[in-house]
Amino acid sequence: LMSNLVSTTSTTGALVLSGQGGIGVGGSINVGAYGYIASGFNTAGTAVVNYLVSNGGVSGSTISGSGQITGASIVSNGSVQGTSLYSSGPISAVGTITGANLASNGYVTASSLTTTGAIVGNNVYANVSLASGGTVSSAGAATFATLTSNGFIFGSQLNTSGTATVNALVSNSFVQGTSVYSSGPISAVGAI
Repeated sequence: LMSNLVSTTSTTGALVLSGQGGIGVGGSINVGAYGYIASGFNTAGTAVVNYLVSNGGVSGSTISGSGQITGASIVSNGSVQGTSLYSSGPISAVGTITGANLASNGYVTASSLTTTGAIVGNNVYANVSLASGGTVSSAGAATFATLTSNGFIFGSQLNTSGTATVNALVSNSFVQGTSVYSSGPISAVGAI
């Protein structure tokens, strides 16, 4: 079929299929421009995209992108991996969250968080470990089993059941732990 008739709805275009049955294709579908799906996209296999932006949630057993992943929320029953992860809501994974930068206006929670850049969230939780090459910042609680950061750590509360190893530790309230190690100064407005 060759036609210049532009498709602007599901009832216009060079080829229109109507009816409740849908279309079945045994091979590939190649689209030279944009593809529009009105109600939802579902795949039993892997969905591969160069850039993923969602006005709603992004969810799956494993979410991986070689570029930026942006969504209202990013939730996975497995792991989340992307160059940069940005969410106006939560970033959550049962497994590991890995990215150069993680930014969430909601909470960030995973069994392990790994980033070469910054981790920013209202509440940041790692059940196993957190490793950051940049700044770790939490407007709310920051809770980890193990915390390692080559940059700054900011939070209204910092809780660790394991070891927190820092270059310098500064608190506007108190510092408490079974063991506190620092190669730099330790200071607090309150008690240590």
